[in-house]
Amino acid sequence: MFKKIFFLSFFVFQLIFSQKNNLLFMTPKGIPSIVVKKLSETSTFSNNTISYTIEENPTNLITSIMKKKADIAIVPSNVIKNIIDKNLPYTIIGTVGEGSFYLLGYDNITEYSDLKNTPLGINGKGMTPDILAQHILKNKGVTTANLQYYPSATDTAFMLLNKKIHYAIIPEPLVSLVLAKNSDIKILMDLNKEWKNMEKTNFGYPQSTLIIKTELLKTQPNFVKKFLKQYQNSLIFLLKNPNSSIYNEYNLSKNSIQRFNVLPNFPSKENNLKEYNLFFKTIGREEINEKHFK
Repeated sequence: MFKKIFFLSFFVFQLIFSQKNNLLFMTPKGIPSIVVKKLSETSTFSNNTISYTIEENPTNLITSIMKKKADIAIVPSNVIKNIIDKNLPYTIIGTVGEGSFYLLGYDNITEYSDLKNTPLGINGKGMTPDILAQHILKNKGVTTANLQYYPSATDTAFMLLNKKIHYAIIPEPLVSLVLAKNSDIKILMDLNKEWKNMEKTNFGYPQSTLIIKTELLKTQPNFVKKFLKQYQNSLIFLLKNPNSSIYNEYNLSKNSIQRFNVLPNFPSKENNLKEYNLFFKTIGREEINEKHFK
């Protein structure tokens, strides 16, 4: 009887301590999902397993974050202020990618004021891309841009390819797709580069941000350290291996990846705070403080 109890107890002990925690990693479709492609296929951890979910609808992603479903996530940077305001249990690790929006068009422009009387396609009225585009265009002297709004960046790209509009602001990786489909379309402006010049900063505006539940940072610091290292390795692999299957899967080129403006290393806490507050000021949000960063 004693032996049976002993072996049963031992079995239960083994079962409990051999089980892994299942963590949820959420990311929007696009550059963030491409960045973690290698990570999702090769990452291994002794005490945790990670389920990777790619969310095509940004609204659904944000809703999941507001409900605290994700343990780790890449989110649009403008969402960070909402997370802080609602006191959600996440810590900012840093910027995944800076701005990847570009002004595309069929015709070269001699001055940006040429855009005043020409329909310019964009998506997300009142959202970050729209606010930043208007901010930059205004700085270029286009105070009354003739913006035509579409439901999504894909819709905007479709309208440009079908010559329903001759100019559009769209993000990577759609930019690469558009350029591959029609060689008459050119990149006329890199909004991230314009931001740097306009704001006199070495960093572009933060477009996507990695966050992790604060509890994980406190209770599993070794896991977080290993995860961030594997994340970095995945990103470096993407940047250094243009012949990998990832490039073929997403029809990318070396130039495409350069236009992604992803960061192989997270900026320091000081630089992160400075750039996020400059970004929030531009889109009409209040500043945040360093306690929200790792």
